[in-house]
Amino acid sequence: MAEAAPVPVNPSQPAAEAADLAAVPFVGRQKAFERLYQQLTDPMKAETTVVLGRQSSGKTALLQHFDAFFDESFVTVYIPLRTVPLTNETAWFRDLARRITAEIAAHSFTHSRLPGDVPERAEVRAWFEEDYLKEVINVIRRHRRLVLLLDDMDALLRAVAD
Repeated sequence: MAEAAPVPVNPSQPAAEAADLAAVPFVGRQKAFERLYQQLTDPMKAETTVVLGRQSSGKTALLQHFDAFFDESFVTVYIPLRTVPLTNETAWFRDLARRITAEIAAHSFTHSRLPGDVPERAEVRAWFEEDYLKEVINVIRRHRRLVLLLDDMDALLRAVAD
């Protein structure tokens, strides 16, 4: 019996394993990354950039390959929102802070100065913005940018609507 040929890995398919994706060339997106770079570095532009597209158009793949096209002046945190607790605001900010802290540690930044105690529900948004994020910016230094790559925004929009 003949052995079946291996199925080629599609770099635009989010279900592919990260190890499989590392060996696959990701091409044809230079213009998209140039546009993102322009958006992220222009001080006169808005602070949020949204990438829209139909299902299976490669949005997730674009986010997952972000680091390959950008240098270390961008500290990125990839967040697949389908895996995030979106039941309430406190859980959302706790998970977001945990993911940012993990990425800072992975980049070997000193993260011991980051505030660890997340306050109760009423103050969590103010804590995240005024205490946590300000200290994150100090830790990564002001010449770097923290980029949150939120994937599957439909999950967040559904949670907000609910």
